[in-house]
Amino acid sequence: MRIINNNNEITKCDEKLDEKIEKFRQLTEVAAEQGTITIDGVTYDSVFIWRMLAKEALDIAEQQEWFEIHED
Repeated sequence: MRIINNNNEITKCDEKLDEKIEKFRQLTEVAAEQGTITIDGVTYDSVFIWRMLAKEALDIAEQQEWFEIHED
C-alpha cells in the first residue's frame, strides 16, 4: 500500500470527484425526464443514460473509498 502525503494529489482527486458528481447530477436529471443525450453525434435514450449512471455511481463509490483510505 502506498501512503500519500502529497496534498496536491488529494486535491486533484477531490476535483475529479466533484466533476464526476456534477456530471452524475446532470445525467440524472436528463434520465428522470426521459430525455436524450448526444455524444459524438450519436443520440442515446434514457435507458442508455440510466446504464451510464449505474457505471458512474460505481466509479464514484470507488473514488470515495480511496479518500477514506488516504485521508487523515
